[in-house]
Amino acid sequence: MLTASIASCTISAFSDTWWNKSISYFNAEVAKKVNGSDSPILLTDLGDDYTNTANLISFSYILDDKVRLLLLSKSPNLEMVENESEIFVFQPSGKLGEALKATEWEFESTVDGELWRVKKR
Repeated sequence: MLTASIASCTISAFSDTWWNKSISYFNAEVAKKVNGSDSPILLTDLGDDYTNTANLISFSYILDDKVRLLLLSKSPNLEMVENESEIFVFQPSGKLGEALKATEWEFESTVDGELWRVKKR
């Protein structure tokens, strides 16, 4: 039993994610996708359940310095990022989702519905 406990703790300590991290399970994969771009900007807001704040703190440890984070308010103004070429959207709330749908952008899910890549028409 002791050996199994030590083995389990060792494996979980070196894993990017683990079964009990359901809210932030995909953060490592999201960070890898965003870090793989040349000049990315990551858009998000507080989210419908306010968990994006904790995710952003988590991202601060694993995102590269080149990644720009833009935390949007309840009434998002997307004019700030119209000229950006590599835009990612992380877990948008209903309000942000509505604002994004009002644009002429196309979206491609890159990480299990957690991260969306913007493709401009």
